[in-house]
Amino acid sequence: MLMGVFVLGMHRSGTSSVTRLIDLLGVPVGAPQMPPQPDNPAGFWEVAPLVQMNDDLLAHLGGAWDAPPDPPPGWERDAALDAMRERAAGLFHAAHPGASWVWKDPRACLLLRFWRPLTGSNDVAVIVLRNPLDVAHSLNRRSRMSTTYGMVLWERYMRVLSRDAGGLPALVVRYDDALDDPTASAQQMREFLVARGQLDAAAPFDLEAVRAFLRPDLRHAHRTRADLDRDGRVSPAQREIFACFDALAGEHASFAPAALPPETPWVGPLLAARGEAASAEATSPTSDVIDRLERELGSAEHGLAERDAEAVALRASLAAVRDALGGADIGRVERVALRVARAVRRVQHRRRAG
Repeated sequence: MLMGVFVLGMHRSGTSSVTRLIDLLGVPVGAPQMPPQPDNPAGFWEVAPLVQMNDDLLAHLGGAWDAPPDPPPGWERDAALDAMRERAAGLFHAAHPGASWVWKDPRACLLLRFWRPLTGSNDVAVIVLRNPLDVAHSLNRRSRMSTTYGMVLWERYMRVLSRDAGGLPALVVRYDDALDDPTASAQQMREFLVARGQLDAAAPFDLEAVRAFLRPDLRHAHRTRADLDRDGRVSPAQREIFACFDALAGEHASFAPAALPPETPWVGPLLAARGEAASAEATSPTSDVIDRLERELGSAEHGLAERDAEAVALRASLAAVRDALGGADIGRVERVALRVARAVRRVQHRRRAG
């Protein structure tokens, strides 16, 4: 009987790292894998044909990974999906021919109702939680998506995940905890998988390989709960959703959907505008304006982030120069250099005037 592990979480939440951790513990990932890319050099640990399957399914439902559809209740039982169900089952079992598997694709957060009847009745979930401001920052770096839209996407993904993972044995893990203490995270994950029959208690694993993979440099941003609380681009509902999931960190015999607040008012309109701009033959003027402004905002934020990074690099360079000069006051050196430069310019000006 097949038994498997869904790794669930929003894009850029650390699901790739957690999937590789589970693979190192002894639960195999599928194949063929998507190749590493510059935005994820350690690998995505996603099965390429299943990613394409999910993209096709989202398109059939009228959306995409960055414009999640909002299908009616019971959509997963629609007879129009019969051919896609057959194709999906074939692809899944070809990718995971063994008795156990771990599968990660953030799109699955939106499509669990479709996949759960196809994969098996003994599945479990590992839900990965990351500060959504870090998620939005990563999406901006990769796709020039605005922070506001990144938060909108995060909210929709986490709402659907919360609803559709209900009843699964689950372990909720914080991505930052996994990077801060790989040993404790590996032990917690292993105990959960053994207790749920996903892993043999006698199976060996290489703790050093885990430590070598889960490195702090995998994290390119680290915002705090205080940052989330004071950022005006984050809605009260989004803060509350994060708090609900954060309080659920740990093991659950049967995941119970959290009592989440009503959806942020601008989530629906922004997602609809992005979806319409991407797929409709003729878009409304309102959707055109919303989508254009959101993309311009994302590009502007991307530019600001790059300049911030340049400023950090310059400060580091100045610190290195200061150290090389034996701790000399760089500010004093700069002031002297400016005075010399002004004096030289005055002399040159007088020579030209004379």
